[in-house]
Amino acid sequence: MATPGPRGYSTSRVFPASLHCLTFGDAFDQRIDTVLWPASLKTLILDGSSNQPIHRVWWPAALERLRLSAEFNQPIHDVKWPRSLHELSFQEAFNQPIDRVKWPASLKRLVFGFDFNERINGVVLPASTQEVRFATYFNQPIHSLEWPESVQRLIFGIDFNQPIVDVVWPASLAQVEFEANLNESIAKEAWPVSLEELKIGWEFNQQASGLRRVACVTTGAVLFNGLNREIYNVSWPVSLLRLTFGMHFNKAIENVSWPESLQTLVFGMRFNQPIRDVFWPESLQTIVVGKCFNQPVKSVRWLASLQHLAFSDDFNQSFDGVSWPASFRKLTLDQGFPSLRLDSITPSVSLEHPMATNRPSETLPVWPGVEVELAWGSSPLV
Repeated sequence: MATPGPRGYSTSRVFPASLHCLTFGDAFDQRIDTVLWPASLKTLILDGSSNQPIHRVWWPAALERLRLSAEFNQPIHDVKWPRSLHELSFQEAFNQPIDRVKWPASLKRLVFGFDFNERINGVVLPASTQEVRFATYFNQPIHSLEWPESVQRLIFGIDFNQPIVDVVWPASLAQVEFEANLNESIAKEAWPVSLEELKIGWEFNQQASGLRRVACVTTGAVLFNGLNREIYNVSWPVSLLRLTFGMHFNKAIENVSWPESLQTLVFGMRFNQPIRDVFWPESLQTIVVGKCFNQPVKSVRWLASLQHLAFSDDFNQSFDGVSWPASFRKLTLDQGFPSLRLDSITPSVSLEHPMATNRPSETLPVWPGVEVELAWGSSPLV
């Protein structure tokens, strides 16, 4: 890797013919439209303050990855991208129209930075596109954009809060993520059958009934960061493997019909509802509850497949009389649990405990036949 020097560096020098990766450092802000790039160059990274026009740059034919600097904010509609380009990344400052851009036919990954908030309806992305990422400030309608069928991953940043009900998602979409502000209805959303993972951010608090349209035909994960709605009437995707509720969720779950495929169930910080009468799916292997949970566990109907149970800070209930399934292998406790009285727990279970009592490890009570795992200050949600 070669890193040119300070601001006065001459870009007319001859680079090594075998150079594959070239990075320009923070101080570099010189024109690059007269540079003779080595034919072997595959990765070009412009960091720092560079904000020079690139519409006359002759890129090397082998270039596969291009990352433009944080200060770059020049028009790109006349740029002749190299045909081999697979990944193009814009960072913080870029906020130029892209509706007339002719993207390279080989492009697979397109990343826009913090400031980008230009309209994308009418933009023609290449048929090779697999991932598009929009960052913090992007908040433009997407219902009229024709996504290439090849797109597998879409990420929308913090500010995005546009209706998605009329969006025609690409048939191959595997993952879609809305990071924070989205709070639009998904009740009538027609998700593609290829969808494997759906993440919805902190502000979302709409009815989750639209999940019945999520097929999750292979591996399935749904994450609700902000949801705090009743879920007893939700028809979950039949192949869902992992379901995560975020910080705000605190609704009763005793009458919920969980999908038979569910393997991991995570509840966030505020969840503190009884679980004694919950009918867990037979496939469930891991249950994680967050900071506020402190409900009795003695009469809970633990399922036969349960392997890992994780409690957090506030949990302080007795395990006396608890009937653990034969499959149970790991119990995680956090800082609020006052002692290690584990004589009622099956000896095949390993334990994670953050030493809330602040006792030296050599004073811990002996639990014969158990390999005790200590996790100082760790959280089961990590």
